[in-house]
Amino acid sequence: MAAIESIFQEYAERLNRRLPGENMAKFSSPGHSSSQLLNLPAGFEHLEVSSDVNITILHQIGDAFTGDLAAILLVRISPKSVFPASTATAVIEFRRHVFCQVQGTTISNIMIIDDVDALRNSESQAVRPPSWSAKASPPGFCLTEAYRAYFNCVSTRTMEENLSKFTHDHITFNEHSVTREQYRGAMEECHDVMADCKNTLEKLIVDEEKQQLAARVVFEWTPVKAWNGIEPTGKRVKFTEHVFVCNMEHDRANVKVSEQDLVGKVAIVTGASRGIGRGIAVHLASRGANIIGTCSVLSSLGKIDDLRAEIDSLYRNSNKSSVPLIKGVVAPLLEPREYCSAIVNAVKEYGSLNILVQNAAVVEVAPVGTITQDHIDRLLTANIEAPVFLVQALLPYFRPESRIINISSEGGRDPSPVART
Repeated sequence: MAAIESIFQEYAERLNRRLPGENMAKFSSPGHSSSQLLNLPAGFEHLEVSSDVNITILHQIGDAFTGDLAAILLVRISPKSVFPASTATAVIEFRRHVFCQVQGTTISNIMIIDDVDALRNSESQAVRPPSWSAKASPPGFCLTEAYRAYFNCVSTRTMEENLSKFTHDHITFNEHSVTREQYRGAMEECHDVMADCKNTLEKLIVDEEKQQLAARVVFEWTPVKAWNGIEPTGKRVKFTEHVFVCNMEHDRANVKVSEQDLVGKVAIVTGASRGIGRGIAVHLASRGANIIGTCSVLSSLGKIDDLRAEIDSLYRNSNKSSVPLIKGVVAPLLEPREYCSAIVNAVKEYGSLNILVQNAAVVEVAPVGTITQDHIDRLLTANIEAPVFLVQALLPYFRPESRIINISSEGGRDPSPVART
């Protein structure tokens, strides 16, 4: 372990042991707290009273020349033994992505981005340590140059010509498996609805030998068009991401046919033409389930055809002989009767239903003072009436072992940068 990483490791261990201030002094500059890594995000400080907070370093990478260091931490919140079991919280775990400066033994400029779904859901969500398996790079390959070129092609909208240099046909985007064209479409859509886009690679730490890197990226733009139902206000938006990459040249993610534990099952995925819904449909189909995928308008039905072609391609490249059926259904959320009727008619062909994933939704965001009755009516119709009546309409087709999965947005607790403007 490099010296800079050893210092950060010692720092974390001393924090966990709650050593007195004099034992932590060498890690902090005058006037700065040495325990920042143990602090919980805003809104969750109350857990610190009845809980112990400890951190585990899952991965770290440092640059001895610049003093920059990046780390992925596992933050574990467990009940203190002095509190009764009835009042103590369950064990909760979440990831914390950190960038900081290490000069000598002083650790400063700590910048944190938390993945706090476990906190919001008030339940334990253990995080798997990432797998960092290094492979020998081809002669002359430079990860630093490759990542800068990739970042430049996304920022300058030259993805159509250059994205294939950095990705396979299928890649992982926000933990969802998508095709390269879907990924490019998502990036292009961002540019289409934003003006004066400025992407800055603020920090870049690279280990060429291990083929690993960490980047701190700052995005700035001005929303000028509606995006996912969110109307623009014209105010400038700025936010930051921490990116960790390993074996970029060799270990690009591929979708694979997984264990076939859902062969013969039937799954409905609403809103399956793109985004999370599409990712869920791909995952269920890779496990053998027949998919009924919905979209709201006829023009999106072609995207279900693309999904079918993708699944067919996956199975052609596997040793599995049975390819699941993928059926597209136009089901308009804002017309509950038509919505339910279209989906029920599709299920009748199978006679039963094993999985219902209610993913489709409508987002309506408007500044206070401009909200209309139509806004409220569309929200209630699409997000309350349609899902409730769909479950009722499908009751004759459910089996005792069937599952209903309702997906909701975290926007109420953590609005998007656009919604905040």
